[in-house]
Amino acid sequence: MNSFRYTLLWLLAGSLFSLPANPVLEAVYSTEVVRMVQDPARPWAVPTTEEVHGSATLIAGSAPLFLTDYHLVKNATSILIKKDGQSWPARVAFLAGDAGIAVLRTLEATGKRGLILDDQEGEISAVMVYGYRSPGVIGQVATVVSAVERGLLPGSDVDRRNLLRLDQLPDLSGFRGGPVVQQDRLIGLLLAPHRSKVALRAAEIRHVLADIADGRYDGFPDPGVVYRSLTGAAERKHFGIENAIGGIYLSRISRQSSFARRLKSGDILYEINRNPINTYGEVVLPLRRYDFLEYLSTQQKGAVSAKVIRNGEKYGLMLDLSALGANELRRERPLPLRRFFSGAGLVFQEVDYEIVHRLAPQKSRIKYRYKNYIEEDLSQESDADVTLIDVLPDSINRGSGAFRLKIVEAINGERVRSLDHLVSEWKRSQGRFVVIKFLDESTVLSIERLAIPAAEKRIALGYQIQPLGRVE
Repeated sequence: MNSFRYTLLWLLAGSLFSLPANPVLEAVYSTEVVRMVQDPARPWAVPTTEEVHGSATLIAGSAPLFLTDYHLVKNATSILIKKDGQSWPARVAFLAGDAGIAVLRTLEATGKRGLILDDQEGEISAVMVYGYRSPGVIGQVATVVSAVERGLLPGSDVDRRNLLRLDQLPDLSGFRGGPVVQQDRLIGLLLAPHRSKVALRAAEIRHVLADIADGRYDGFPDPGVVYRSLTGAAERKHFGIENAIGGIYLSRISRQSSFARRLKSGDILYEINRNPINTYGEVVLPLRRYDFLEYLSTQQKGAVSAKVIRNGEKYGLMLDLSALGANELRRERPLPLRRFFSGAGLVFQEVDYEIVHRLAPQKSRIKYRYKNYIEEDLSQESDADVTLIDVLPDSINRGSGAFRLKIVEAINGERVRSLDHLVSEWKRSQGRFVVIKFLDESTVLSIERLAIPAAEKRIALGYQIQPLGRVE
């Protein structure tokens, strides 16, 4: 039965038969990557390296620009793009972690034509997927789109994007970064397999390309709010909302949100960018309706107009729309961004996606706070939770292993708001001990301050602490 679901065709380099020129095949390149691999429990250890391969897709334009899977190259130390016996060194120009893709550039043009983006809104059914099964072996697969949906990207707990789900696609890891096409036009880019096989839709790719036009990547906007729709008649009457006005009730606004400068919890937002918001929390445009958060994600960073009801009065505001910094901790990140601090053999790190999904116990305070960071307004307590991720055993830190994967609440009586804050307070210590209190723990961890320099020398001799991401 699977033969009716897809057809697999391998085109081997140097084969004895020839096929008509295929513009899509011309735009797909083999991508060989050497990348770093690190144990998330030991951020201080020197990363190992591994060689992996995937695919890259050339996009039509004046400069050589390739798209590939974010996870394939996010920790790359070298990238080589190959085709037809030729190779070109490439570099990561932009990492769009919130889109699941990366933009690569080569120093010289490859002489091939790129694909044209087609962000069509019509029905999508039968598609072709292209990629490299192994270096030098390119293939194409005819398959069907199981669903067009807005879902979480692989390796993220916050980034919902418009995706093509390809349940019938065979397991072909080398295809990641390859194009999904209809009539030789790019409608999606295949991402790393995770919960399911998915491709990022062309409209989202176009958003990334528009973002990087100024030479930097700002990311998809996220207001960092918790809201609810206002469909109940009694509730609308309580807030004094006219029948002709819709709106959403803002119950939480992250302290890190760019909206927090102008909006307050309890505000009713009923218009954005001159578009009304209905009672179901949808932004109503002339030709379609968007969920509120989905609509904002279609916009670029910058100012947007808004209208709110506050304490029964109507106000017009200008809001600053930008990405939410806290989201970085809720997706897989490149190693240099996974910063850590080592002091007296105690290794601290901010709680992030890797820690929660690969290290934290199933029922733990770390997971609970991570999951409910915005919903319970935990940003008022800290910019990011900090945990004791590892201990390099030494006489100065004996017994501290009991606090591993506990959240640091305070250091020397000062509430810890971030890793940088912890480091600052550590260095400012003046008393006999550096005293660290952990959340929900009745006992504290005390380190003799004057003994730290000697301990640091012993630890440096016994352990090779790598500099990548280390906070001094």
